[in-house]
Amino acid sequence: MLLQNFLKHSAARLPNKTALICGSERLTYQEINDRADSLALFLRDQDINRQDRVAIFLDNSVESVVSLFGILKADAVFLMLSPTLKAQKLAYILNDCQVKAIITHVSKSAVVLEALSHSNYIEKVIWVGPEARIPAGIKGSIKSFAFNETLDEQSAKSKEHSVQGREHRAEGIGYSVSSPSLSAMSYQLSANLQHSVSPNESLSPSALC
Repeated sequence: MLLQNFLKHSAARLPNKTALICGSERLTYQEINDRADSLALFLRDQDINRQDRVAIFLDNSVESVVSLFGILKADAVFLMLSPTLKAQKLAYILNDCQVKAIITHVSKSAVVLEALSHSNYIEKVIWVGPEARIPAGIKGSIKSFAFNETLDEQSAKSKEHSVQGREHRAEGIGYSVSSPSLSAMSYQLSANLQHSVSPNESLSPSALC
């Protein structure tokens, strides 16, 4: 079973069960799935296509887990990067892997901006953290987005489309809103997704199994 489908099925079976604990934050299967769906829709709207590479440059956090699933749901490929990378190494990886977008925290803006000045492929940067701290003046045509604001907007759009779809079906039009294909890379899962992330633990797909 694909990792993202495992999450989807878990959310359907156990929507209110705690799936992730990170510090004082707790998320249920349904909450992770909803946020990941919102991120996937946003990435697709931003022309992140099948097999495009999206880097996750974050400390262990709720956002890093949501990002992983959102990228997979968008049919893209995620790169989980060490949050301790220096700018030169980060720039090398972004170029070598032809990364199209990066999700990072505003606290890493100095490293990220320096790396972007030597990057040839990045088109979008999605910033986690206070919107007021999102840096301005990124080089060229690179676009910046706020992570939480982006997810909230996509969630609102999804709810609106869902309501419209139900209204059309009620009128007998037979119209329904369907989600895009959510297939992507697969992993063998040997246990439950429920996991507690600590700040010092290495986060990887296998750690979520």
